[in-house]
Amino acid sequence: MKKMFIIFTIAIFVIVIHLRFGSNIHDIYKENWNISIPNPTKYISPIEHVGAGDILVFDIMHYEDEDIRYLISKKEFSRIDFELERFYNNEVRKNFFYYLNGEELKKFNFYFDKEKIFNEDNFYVILEKNTESRYNFNLLIVDVGDNILYSIHSNYGDRT
Repeated sequence: MKKMFIIFTIAIFVIVIHLRFGSNIHDIYKENWNISIPNPTKYISPIEHVGAGDILVFDIMHYEDEDIRYLISKKEFSRIDFELERFYNNEVRKNFFYYLNGEELKKFNFYFDKEKIFNEDNFYVILEKNTESRYNFNLLIVDVGDNILYSIHSNYGDRT
């Protein structure tokens, strides 16, 4: 019985590791958003809620210079403009910040300096999926100076 428990525990550990690290960023974005982005050299998720169909994630992906140049050359990406400001103040506040607790909001603000990142040297793309019952977005912002791609993703809650 003890041997069976150990085997079961190891199997669960392997499955969790595979699910967390087995997929690569390129494949995830291609499959879920039909956009091709390179795999980052470093990747962290300071905020991550996944469960029961709801997703609320803030990812920070570090890249080499050539990968940043590749990203900003894609037709989907635009220079930061008024449209991003409008989207951030409306949809991100309503569908992302609303669900964060105080500690998570502090963590977000620690990693994401809007005043620094929202400038005309940087780029963004808004990826959206909208159904009758659910609104889903992924906001990607490229910080050209620091070679970072920020991802703010919300598929949280049902539309009323």
